[in-house]
Amino acid sequence: MLQHLSFKIAGEAGFGIKEAGLIFSRVLLNQNYFVFDYSEYPSLIRGGHNTYQATFSDQKLDCFYSKLDLLIALDQQTIDSDIDQLLPNGVLIFDPTVCKIPESLHRKLVPIPLQEIVKQAQAPEITKNTVALGAAMAIIDLPLSALFASLSRSFEAKGEAVLRMNHLTAQEGFNFVKNNFPAITIKTPPSEQTEPRLFLTANDAMSLAAIASGAKAYFAYPMTPASSILHNLAKMERAAGMVVKQSEDEIAAINQAIGASFAGIRCAVGTSGGGFALMVEALGLAAITETPLVVFEVQRPGPATGVPTWTGQADLNFVRHSTPGDFLRIVVAPGDVEEAFHLTTKAFNLADKYQIPVIVLTDKLLAESRQTVTEFDHKKINIDQGNLVKNSSENYQRYANDPSGISPRALPDFGQGLVKANSDEHDFAGYSTEDAQKIEQIVNKRARKVELLKKELPPPTIYGPQNAELTIVSWGSTKLAVNQALQKLKNDSVNHLHLTYLEPLPPQTKLRLEAAKNLVVIEGNQTGQLASLLQEKTGVVINDRINKYNGRPFYPEEIEEKVSQMLKLKAQN
Repeated sequence: MLQHLSFKIAGEAGFGIKEAGLIFSRVLLNQNYFVFDYSEYPSLIRGGHNTYQATFSDQKLDCFYSKLDLLIALDQQTIDSDIDQLLPNGVLIFDPTVCKIPESLHRKLVPIPLQEIVKQAQAPEITKNTVALGAAMAIIDLPLSALFASLSRSFEAKGEAVLRMNHLTAQEGFNFVKNNFPAITIKTPPSEQTEPRLFLTANDAMSLAAIASGAKAYFAYPMTPASSILHNLAKMERAAGMVVKQSEDEIAAINQAIGASFAGIRCAVGTSGGGFALMVEALGLAAITETPLVVFEVQRPGPATGVPTWTGQADLNFVRHSTPGDFLRIVVAPGDVEEAFHLTTKAFNLADKYQIPVIVLTDKLLAESRQTVTEFDHKKINIDQGNLVKNSSENYQRYANDPSGISPRALPDFGQGLVKANSDEHDFAGYSTEDAQKIEQIVNKRARKVELLKKELPPPTIYGPQNAELTIVSWGSTKLAVNQALQKLKNDSVNHLHLTYLEPLPPQTKLRLEAAKNLVVIEGNQTGQLASLLQEKTGVVINDRINKYNGRPFYPEEIEEKVSQMLKLKAQN
């Protein structure tokens, strides 16, 4: 049975909630625990309720748990909004001068005068989160020196005085609990893990993958939750030898990327759903000119501005069908941080090889949640530029009618050939045409690529027993909670079919669906977009669906509960 503990710190925006939570997570990482974190914050310029929570364990984690062993409440709203997450035997750290606790609440209470301690230490009010972290160290019985080390990492650049102040306030919180609540402790599972590990978001992994794949340019206009890819690459652009540009808008960003790719530069463009809506005309330009292009589309709930700082999976149909006309595109959807890295490296190769747009579809949960992963093996990365002509001849045809549908791709000014990028429909040489026969020929040429592509698409992955009574089908970040729930369910009745390649579907998808006894699709949208896609492409009808579309991710506990209920009903019938 997986041993794990979950904590949460919450309070008003501006009080360093996310930084304090990250400091605490780094303590646990340095104690060799696996950690998975998650944060919530409103889409406000200033103010609102911010939270940071994480689950840690001595074993690998696929997701965080919503139920908490430890809750640090820095304001009354935390009590009002988050107290129901605290387990019956959980511990609540709070300031009794700020928070009013319901009389009916039966939890382990640790009232600490945070503001008074900060005042006596002559420290700014924001350091009450550090006092609370010191108290938490006493409760989980880990050495305070581990917190000091994590504080040093966060604050040493701000000077000795700031660091000393944070060490002092942490010590005060630690001492207060040891002196006043010595019996209140949370037993932490021991961890013997020692192998090197990383603590990354999917956006971090995709940024590293772009560099490892040889990308030399990235274009984006900031849009939550894709913005951190731009920030990451901007910090690393000189070391990586990249051009990282914040464009004036999303239309400019994708056109700049297409121009760079036409010139032979591996590049990517990143945005969320609303920004991608502005890019779709240019996506068609990449398709008809057969210019390789990688697009990072990081979902948030929509339509329109939607809910900018929350998560969802409602852009699947949009990215599959965006832009007029028929053309091949690839949509891949990583389900965790490791898949985000490896599928991004694959996306660059596929874009080059098939000379098409490849969309890497993630969401806010993946984009901003950190997960402990093993170090990526860069030796496994193979850069494949496809049918690239280094020195074109005078009779070169950019859209030559190759049986595979993939024409030799030459770069401008490398050889004698004329390299065209015609956005009107054209013949094999690239000259505009309205001739019926030539139009049909060039459309068919581009379409032939799909047959070769399908041969290299891996089948969907099955987790759990092969002959289960119930098969959960998922895509994208829903994988996280489903796989974590499977660890708790631990029986031969349930397995998990996870899809990463969504457009086109791998040929084996239909066989795996038909082999399942009973199917349920779990996804983060209201209309069941994956379920409808599977029915459309395979003919397999999946009536059992679990959908969530309130901006919150799936939690392992709710999947455990819903799946257990389904198994009972099927057993009764």
